[in-house]
Amino acid sequence: MNGRQTVAVFMLSAALAGCQAVLPEARVSTSEDRFQDAWSTYTHCLKSSDPRETERAAVRLRRAVQVMNEATPTVPALVGRFVGQPPSRLAVEPRAMWAACALHAARTAATEGHAPTAVDLLHSVLAAYPEAESYYVAQARMTLLLLASFADSPSSLRLVSSR
Repeated sequence: MNGRQTVAVFMLSAALAGCQAVLPEARVSTSEDRFQDAWSTYTHCLKSSDPRETERAAVRLRRAVQVMNEATPTVPALVGRFVGQPPSRLAVEPRAMWAACALHAARTAATEGHAPTAVDLLHSVLAAYPEAESYYVAQARMTLLLLASFADSPSSLRLVSSR
């Protein structure tokens, strides 16, 4: 290789490396990012005593659960049969986070006198868990029974839920 060819190769490799070095870093939302957002919403929900905030948090978590469930990588049909679902690396089930937030939001709404909102939230938990033995189903049913039994006396409901 003569001097001109060496210089040309050097300039070409420098140009290619330089082009890669100036590419903007694309930030892709990962499942970890989505989970961190959901976790922040979940902890905010459980700490809040404002019925509107807890209801909004429950709605955001419900959407986050749907997005996490839909966000599976696409694989061409020819290869798809050879590829399994990626394992979940989460220690917490996002649907359970939503259900816990929805139960808290329902109880918060009930203690503030927003029984229809509470009933809607509790029914959404019942609908999301078709398995009758679920902890969240049991909690939703118990809260619905409390709401029904204290429907005539909201002050009594405040006393029961503050324990």
